[in-house]
Amino acid sequence: MKQVFIVLLIAIWIASSSCSDNSNADECRIQEPTQNFIGVQDISKVAIARVDYSPSESRVIRSTTELKEYIQLREQQNSSEYKKGLANVLQNLKVDFDSMNILIYFQSHGPAEKSVQFGGWEDENAVVEMSESSSKCAYPAVVYNYAYVFKVNKKIPKVIFSINEKRNKKRVEIINHDPSEIQKFIEASEMSRINIPTREHGYSNLKNVVIRSTTELKEYVQSIANQSAWNDKTEFVNALENEQIDFDSMNMLIYFHTESSRSINVALGFPRQEGKNAVVHITRTVPEMGTTDMAYYAYAFKVNKKIPKVIFAVDEKRVEIINHNS
Repeated sequence: MKQVFIVLLIAIWIASSSCSDNSNADECRIQEPTQNFIGVQDISKVAIARVDYSPSESRVIRSTTELKEYIQLREQQNSSEYKKGLANVLQNLKVDFDSMNILIYFQSHGPAEKSVQFGGWEDENAVVEMSESSSKCAYPAVVYNYAYVFKVNKKIPKVIFSINEKRNKKRVEIINHDPSEIQKFIEASEMSRINIPTREHGYSNLKNVVIRSTTELKEYVQSIANQSAWNDKTEFVNALENEQIDFDSMNMLIYFHTESSRSINVALGFPRQEGKNAVVHITRTVPEMGTTDMAYYAYAFKVNKKIPKVIFAVDEKRVEIINHNS
């Protein structure tokens, strides 16, 4: 046993003496990792919350004022899931906005939460790796929208999300420290949602419409009075008639959307500026398996008469609706 110990000491002495020569310094130096890992002072995951709006609206919040405005914007959705989840997270979150931003990244996937790992750096940008968690159902028939909330150091130019899914991989880059890239949302005073039923079989009878006066609203309600194949026509009509709207300055716009399966998840984004017009993104998430029954959706808005067009962007398709009379 003593002999083995002596041999080890000699081996260590030989190795250390060989490193005393400067010519061998590079060979003897302990190699540092090729990738520097991200620390909590750079980026950290705060929470995950299930939500019911579009995953296309990922957002960077850079100040207390922006945070308050964002919460007010989201509350327009009247979502019980939101109020119980993401709102509580944002309202109770402690952030030093002098050094950190809040980044909210939206993802659509099955009930299992995605695994999040901070993979390292690409140049000065942070890489976040997201992958499927283990699930008994390999390809869930139902998908949900989730908000992943992070705190990110303002010095980081971009956060790159590397998404590893079962059948494909993708990268999403989000600008973190360039204020010029902030998405410009339209204020609620200019365009806001009207709380009609989102899905209704009776919508199969209707087409996109802009209602510009009380008289036009009455005529519209009368036009659907004798229609059949509705689940609850009264709820739809009551929502329109009870909405407080000043037709001197606002129009009522209703957009209809059809899917070939009710298993397809449809999420509506918030109105954003596109020149003088408003654009609303609709995100579709198609599951591996789904039903074959049709699904009919509608979204109603109050829109300032000064906005020329409202554009609904669905995948590569854009539907333009004229809002004001030329």
